[in-house]
Amino acid sequence: MSLNMPFDKVVEKIIAETGLSKEEVHQRIDEKVKELGGLITLEGAAHIIARELEINLYDEQAVEQPKPTTIDELLSGMNNISIRVMIKNVYPVKKFTRKDGTPGAVQNIVLVDKTGKCRLVLWDEQIRAFKELDFTRGDVIEIKGAFVKESKFDELKELSLSSRSNIDEPKNINQEQFPNALLKPKQISELTPELTDVEVIGKIIAVGQINHFKRKDNSEGQVASLEIADESGKIRVTLWDQRAEEIHNYKVDDIIRIVGGYTRKGIKDTLEIHLGRNGYIRKEVDEELEIPEEIVDSQGTLLPKMKKSGDPVEIRFADLEESMNNISVIGRVSGISTIREFTRSDGTKGYVGSLMVKDHSGPGRITLWGNNTEYLKRVKIGDVIRLESAYVKLGLKGEPEVHAGNATVIEINPEYLVDAVPELDLKHVEINELEPKQRDVNVRAVVIRVQELRSFEKSDGSEGKVLNIEIGDSSGSARLVAWGKQAIELEDLEEGRKIDILHGYTKQGQQGIELHLGSLSTIRRLGEGEAPELTSVVSSPSPSRSSQEVKRVDMVDLVDGERSEIRGTILKVYESRLHYLSCPNCRKKVIEDEEGNWLCKEHGIVDEPGKTLYLPIALDDGTGCVRVTFFRDLAEELLDLPSDTIIDEIEQIGIQSVIIKLEQRIKGREIIVRGRAKQNDYDDGMDLVAYSFSEFDPKAEIDRIKGSLKV
Repeated sequence: MSLNMPFDKVVEKIIAETGLSKEEVHQRIDEKVKELGGLITLEGAAHIIARELEINLYDEQAVEQPKPTTIDELLSGMNNISIRVMIKNVYPVKKFTRKDGTPGAVQNIVLVDKTGKCRLVLWDEQIRAFKELDFTRGDVIEIKGAFVKESKFDELKELSLSSRSNIDEPKNINQEQFPNALLKPKQISELTPELTDVEVIGKIIAVGQINHFKRKDNSEGQVASLEIADESGKIRVTLWDQRAEEIHNYKVDDIIRIVGGYTRKGIKDTLEIHLGRNGYIRKEVDEELEIPEEIVDSQGTLLPKMKKSGDPVEIRFADLEESMNNISVIGRVSGISTIREFTRSDGTKGYVGSLMVKDHSGPGRITLWGNNTEYLKRVKIGDVIRLESAYVKLGLKGEPEVHAGNATVIEINPEYLVDAVPELDLKHVEINELEPKQRDVNVRAVVIRVQELRSFEKSDGSEGKVLNIEIGDSSGSARLVAWGKQAIELEDLEEGRKIDILHGYTKQGQQGIELHLGSLSTIRRLGEGEAPELTSVVSSPSPSRSSQEVKRVDMVDLVDGERSEIRGTILKVYESRLHYLSCPNCRKKVIEDEEGNWLCKEHGIVDEPGKTLYLPIALDDGTGCVRVTFFRDLAEELLDLPSDTIIDEIEQIGIQSVIIKLEQRIKGREIIVRGRAKQNDYDDGMDLVAYSFSEFDPKAEIDRIKGSLKV
């Protein structure tokens, strides 16, 4: 199969399949080159014209036909899929302005089948094309050639379309696969916390007024509420911003359909529906609802909660649940965070910090506020701590955490509880056992080298600090990365010092696996008599993981999870966005919450995300073809282009044109790549995340082969 057909062959193919004359085809190609500002070759322009005319340039035998599937089988990363679905909801078109000032539009369509629910996302011209098909709620459609992405907002898989995708009305529809029950809205009593894309029908029994408030960025927001009921229950509906302005359109006894809401915990342990920019309300004039008086007079939809009593209830960390109140917990301290200062909405200062603890059931987290943060200065690793009259909230990662309020009583090492909690058994991982994306990692190592403390500008304009430390044990060495106050505190760490790194997390760095310190990570400096097994490392540190020998393998022999070296020829650049929105501090991916804030798992709300480059390529060695992904600096090095230039061109001439341009730049190069193999979720094939590469050098390759021969 030829991935890039020569120019003359492309022209011949266009003429054969369209009936255009050779002069007309050449004219279109010349116009495309001018349209793209001369940034593309004639061959690249010809490929774009062929794509626009939906002409397949691949060998017929080699082109994969769309794979029929159902919603429950969708996995992120799938492409060229075929699926039959029923339209459940068609959301209004949302218009926006891109950074370059050009207008854009997006529309969401919720689709269902008997196995689940997903979302079709349409952009710009795709919206117009879908409208012309005149499909509506309840219609069954067939989508071919779509690809699957993870949603930024919820658990639904998203279908996106390319220029080769197609939507049509299928033939021979099996109505048993698409019963009308799929369109049935939920009853209020069926609602649970943290649902998205909620659809209910209810009668309005109360209408509130619009209230105005100011956000952290000083922009003005609006909120209003109403209450609805059906035969099963009653619930409060909170409307935000544009939806709040519509409160005047409704009155008591109106029957309305709420589409695209999400559920949250409300006051007094009740459940609420919230409706923001992604949802809407429609009056149902043909519906009738008779609401029993006992439901109208009820408190609302109650959340499951713990029974309260006069005395705090002793709870294990493994049994914590959201909304628990008046509880008592006991644990042994295994990690201590720094104290963070923040500014409240009224301008006053606040303080917060956390502890990692363990009890018989497992690990947990305790968050201390205000004056209670003073306990963070008094406790040390291994101490026993008891909290009485505490409460439970969900943390950023959705896990329950114990919080200490004004009424909470805190005890450190009470004599009657010293033996009530098992001693800490902090299991250490050797450096050569570290894997990417591990959390809560403990490592015992020696400080080999402390680099200079480095400053950088955060997104809010304030100054940040980062410190890189090389550490080693008997199995290898790695980079330890500290941020902020921890970086400043560790600047004086002496070389040769033995340390315990507690509750760190790992990342794939440019030179191999890195160990990072988070808000709850702790560095414990060991005494001279501790960790005798590290004594020899001080005088003769092991080689770093990135410099240790990595075995060269054929692509067909790649093993999931192993670091390997492969040699191959670049065939193409895969179609993708080529960049993602990232935190300017740690360059990790950020996600957008329901209120439009960008969130980093490590650094919280990010005012203005950056854009981080990645490059997925197809590399072939004759035994197989592997998708290899280069991130950030490594992608820039392979392309010999800065990220900003590439991202600017994407916004100016479009992603497909940039992909063609980059492909022409690197296609056919033979390179050697070192990285970690990972089995993908789509076809169980192997992908590789690169951490270094080099150009193929025939002389060096001959020397390598000679060195590997047994004499």
